[in-house]
Amino acid sequence: MFHKVGFIICLPLFFLLLNCNGPKATIETPNQSETILFTTIVRGSHSNFKEGAERTITSQKELQEVFNRINSTKKPGFPVPTIDFDEKVVFFYATQELSYGGTPITIARVEKKENQILVIPVVMEVDPMQPVTTVMSSPFVMIALQKQTLPIKYAMAL
Repeated sequence: MFHKVGFIICLPLFFLLLNCNGPKATIETPNQSETILFTTIVRGSHSNFKEGAERTITSQKELQEVFNRINSTKKPGFPVPTIDFDEKVVFFYATQELSYGGTPITIARVEKKENQILVIPVVMEVDPMQPVTTVMSSPFVMIALQKQTLPIKYAMAL
């Protein structure tokens, strides 16, 4: 009789201990992105890049070429800044040509993630219920940041 009672008491206790997984190991993954400081050089609504563009600029000559294209229809044009390309790199992004105006682009943040640098913009959405200006535009933004060894990519806000 004692064996039956002991068995009845021990059996649930055995299953209880069997189902107990013990303390859970938690592995905290560190934040895998690092914010990179940047400076906005210029932004506007007419880049004159009809097809859009995404460029990492690494020389004063390349910078001059981009500004020549941006300024080709502006009088006076934007002044071309002098950048120390030994220390800095410039990233330029322009949307494709749009048939409406008033869509500014700005950069929300720049992050180093794994094997690349991500430039994350903020594109102001056009409210479909509001009237918009019918004009050809190609919004653009240009930023400078510390020189990077990783490739710089444009990415929509995550």
